Amino acid sequence: MSTLSGLNDSVRIYVGHTLSMRLEYGWGWTLHLRGNSEAEPFSDIDVINLTSVHVVPSEFIADGGASTRGFLGRVVQFGHLLHDLPVLAFTMSDGFDYDFTSRICPAWRFFFGEGELVCPPDSFPRLRGARIIAGYGHVTAESQITQCA
Repeated sequence: MSTLSGLNDSVRIYVGHTLSMRLEYGWGWTLHLRGNSEAEPFSDIDVINLTSVHVVPSEFIADGGASTRGFLGRVVQFGHLLHDLPVLAFTMSDGFDYDFTSRICPAWRFFFGEGELVCPPDSFPRLRGARIIAGYGHVTAESQITQCA
């Protein structure tokens, strides 16, 4: 499947560096369990909605004709419900020149959990595993997210 969304290849320098991930309700959060073809609503959405976590990308991925569509990494936010979970994150907004500082992609898809990367030819990438949490938000360089006091 061809995509209309991607990152500027220059963001690949962020491998091993901390980024901020803002978790937002978006189109809803779901829980995918192995052996169950239907996703169920993620019951802890109120615990994580509108929170931010630190994430460290381990590698960037190409998808759908975009040379850099997203990344695989790990949440490194002590005390957060998602701490230490692997994550797949990729862009969803039209455009191919997004970065983490001056041209921030407003819509990202996230998959959290232990699993394998699956890239179906007719759909977007995802993680497949025993317990995968799927949701939305955006990603910026660490200092880009402003928090209201």
